Amino acid sequence: MRIKNALDVGCGQGFGTFCLSHHFNVVGVDANSKNIKIARDRFPKLDFNVMDATRLKFGSSSFDFVLLDNVLEHLKSPNLALKEIKRVLKPGGKTKIVVPDMRSELFLGHRHPDYAKNIGHQQV
Repeated sequence: MRIKNALDVGCGQGFGTFCLSHHFNVVGVDANSKNIKIARDRFPKLDFNVMDATRLKFGSSSFDFVLLDNVLEHLKSPNLALKEIKRVLKPGGKTKIVVPDMRSELFLGHRHPDYAKNIGHQQV
């Protein structure tokens, strides 16, 4: 399948969405309205929306590709988000999920006991 439409879930301040925009029609979504404001200011020609990953406001089978780059560990209900990703992904579409390396997380957690809480991780 040729990728045409992409969704960047948990886009933060928009840099990943900007990179994807060089190759695809892309939409960036993030639950943090401050991040979306920054993304819109930085990349005014791109489409950014405040949206919860567990309740995406897109029709079923809308995207050929979905990116979740360091997002799942921040969600209280990652399984609900994955179900939504599956719903908005076209049949045969691709998903790329990036999560932190567990060894790094354990190391940082050992060195700084409040590490995960301070950076907003809900999952380990």
